[in-house]
Amino acid sequence: MTINATNAAGTGSATLVITIAATAPLITSGLTAGGSTSTPFNYQIAATGSPTSFGATGLPGGLGVNGSTGAITGTPAATGVFNVTISAINSGGTGSATLVITIN
Repeated sequence: MTINATNAAGTGSATLVITIAATAPLITSGLTAGGSTSTPFNYQIAATGSPTSFGATGLPGGLGVNGSTGAITGTPAATGVFNVTISAINSGGTGSATLVITIN
């Protein structure tokens, strides 16, 4: 885009370049979930900023995350309270949060 300015001495112009960078995702899904052993578990990581991939660390045994969709699924193998770090990634960076999963 070219911008111009004019005064009594004449007109000057310059090229203006505007770059809009992506921002890191913000996790928007709930941060608590519960389930029971031997019962299928489902949780969906949701985030702003059009994430291109997802992650989760510290999941209870029997659960896994789909890196493309953000779905955490499986059948929990043990009881307990698990602090899971969930993440969403795009070109602007990584957004993360702690998900507390309680398995009875």
